[in-house]
Amino acid sequence: MTGAVVGRLSGIGPAGGIAGTMLTGFVLISVVPVSVILIALGVVLLVASVLVDASMRD
Repeated sequence: MTGAVVGRLSGIGPAGGIAGTMLTGFVLISVVPVSVILIALGVVLLVASVLVDASMRD
C-alpha cells in the first residue's frame, strides 16, 4: 500500500516539473516581459531572505 503511494508521488513530481517548465517557457515569458520577471524574482528572494533571517533570530 505504501509503495503505491510513493510510486504515485514519484510520478507526480517530474510531471509537475515538466508542466512548470513548459508554463514558464511558453506562457509566462510570452505574456510578461523578462525584466518584470527578474524584478519580481528579486523581490520574492529579498522577502524570503528577510523572513528566514527573522525566523533564525528567534
